[in-house]
Amino acid sequence: MSIPTTRIATAAGYMTSDCLSEEFSCRRIYITEEITNSMAAEICCQINHLAALSNEDITLWIMSPGGSVSAGSAILDTMNTCGCDFKTIVMGTAASMAAVIASSGTKGKRYIGANSGMMIHQALGGFSGQTADILRTAQHIEKTNKRLYEILARNCGVSVQQIAVDCDRDYHLNAEEAIAYGLADHIFSGFED
Repeated sequence: MSIPTTRIATAAGYMTSDCLSEEFSCRRIYITEEITNSMAAEICCQINHLAALSNEDITLWIMSPGGSVSAGSAILDTMNTCGCDFKTIVMGTAASMAAVIASSGTKGKRYIGANSGMMIHQALGGFSGQTADILRTAQHIEKTNKRLYEILARNCGVSVQQIAVDCDRDYHLNAEEAIAYGLADHIFSGFED
C-alpha cells in the first residue's frame, strides 16, 4: 500500500510528509483493511504509543470488511486498558469484527458517515479434519459467538438473545439504522479540531 503524501511550500523550501504521520499526530488511527494479526499488532502499538503520550481521546477511523476475531480482540483489549476514550468513525462500511470495534468506542463518541453502513453476523469458520476436531472447533466457534454477542449487547443496549437472532445471517444497517440499533451514536459531520 502506498501512503499518500502532502507537499507544503515553506520559507525554507518544500516540505513533504506522509498523511498518516500528520493524522497520527492528531491522535487518529486508521483501520482500513482486513483485520489480521499483523495489522492488529500495528494498531495496538499505535494505541499504546498515543496513550503513553497523553490520556486525550484517540480517534479510530474505520473502513474495514472485518477479519480475524482473535486479532480484533487484541485491539478491543488494548482499547479497554489504555486509559483513553475512543472516538470511532465509520466511513464506507464497517463489517463483522470491524463493526464490533466501532461499536466499542466510548459511548457518545461513536460516529458513522451519513452514507456509510455496518454489518454484524456470527463468527465464520471453515474447517476440516477428524470428527472430534470438527466438533471441538464448532464448540469453540459457539463460545466465540457468545462472547461477541455479549460485547455487542453491552455496546448497543440490546439483549444477547436479540443480537443472536440478528446475527444468524449477515445483518446490514445503514447509518440511521446503526444509530437506532446502538452500534453508533451520531452522524459524522467533520472533525472539530
